[in-house]
Amino acid sequence: MNELISAILHTHVGQVRAFVHTKPELLTQLTPNGQLPLELAKAKGHKRIETAIARAMDVKAHYSAAELQQLLVDYIADMSEEYYAAGWYDSIECELWALLMGDDLGGGLQRRWNRLIDPEELADLRFLAEHTQCWAMWNENHHNDPNAEDVLVVALPDWQPMFNAWLAKH
Repeated sequence: MNELISAILHTHVGQVRAFVHTKPELLTQLTPNGQLPLELAKAKGHKRIETAIARAMDVKAHYSAAELQQLLVDYIADMSEEYYAAGWYDSIECELWALLMGDDLGGGLQRRWNRLIDPEELADLRFLAEHTQCWAMWNENHHNDPNAEDVLVVALPDWQPMFNAWLAKH
């Protein structure tokens, strides 16, 4: 078993990121089950590992637009769970977008989170936003419609005014 596969199986995000950069040839070596490392990461369900590997590959060859959008939603939800112990922390989408834009709102955002956000996580989110041309946000109206999604994926041109409105309040 190669080092990358082992790091994926043991959920060592830092090691996966390092191997992706230093040993990209490992990305094409199959697992004993005949999977590519990206396929194994998808099956394992760890969104940071999956995205770290996807960033190094031809993403359009491995994902549909809908799959990439779902990866964005899942990534933000995973961060919400890790940093706030909440499935979708109120305004996490805005806080993350502010950080992506280089605005920590005077240092207030990072102080509220359980730990500092890894710059690689922001790079992952930037990658997902650029490749989907979307951002994910909590659907405030989902309680009024039982068929509505909890999280919406909105095009970046539609997202920016929503973010600006939130930013004006904060």
